[in-house]
Amino acid sequence: MFVYNKTFYYFLKKALDFAYPVFCINCNSKIQTLFYFGFCKTCFRRLIFIKENSCRKCGRFFAPGKSEKNICAQCRENAYYFEKCFSVLIFNEYIRKPLFAFKYSGKKHYGYFFASLMAASLKKFLLKETSSNYIIAPVPLFRKRKQQRGFNQSKILALHITKKLNLSYDDFLIKTMDTSSQTELSKKQRRKRNSTTIRQHLNAASSY
Repeated sequence: MFVYNKTFYYFLKKALDFAYPVFCINCNSKIQTLFYFGFCKTCFRRLIFIKENSCRKCGRFFAPGKSEKNICAQCRENAYYFEKCFSVLIFNEYIRKPLFAFKYSGKKHYGYFFASLMAASLKKFLLKETSSNYIIAPVPLFRKRKQQRGFNQSKILALHITKKLNLSYDDFLIKTMDTSSQTELSKKQRRKRNSTTIRQHLNAASSY
């Protein structure tokens, strides 16, 4: 019976792979498994994960010997309103294409793969914590921008991470005014603008 089931599922998988092939979210080559978070094995190996030599405040990668008490220069020189950030990957050409496709080309299902990567990093932190009072909240989009894009990519990530880590979710932030793209802005300009356009509200809508 075990041999029958194993053989059956083998041919079922082959049939599904033929009918519904899966492709790498970066190079578009056909892949046989989703073990590499939607990437093919080659592209996945070229992702640069931030494991060590990262700022314990913002999560930014820095070269060995370029920090003081594991705090990067930016965090020593600036006051931030958060306790800790996590950076999963160094931004390179292998993450750029699928990330932009997710954000600007309607590839909503890519959010599952990115959220899986983020959840794996966040889980390591949560295992060390004694408190479980954490809430996942997405960065909001202004109504007009959400209508143009069709979805809020941050909300998709937040919902997937919530399910994977069994955390609470609350959509309690709102964007109070429409703003132009932040692509061309410096970090200082982004921080200043977001501090005046994002607010907290108590009766958040739960639309996906």
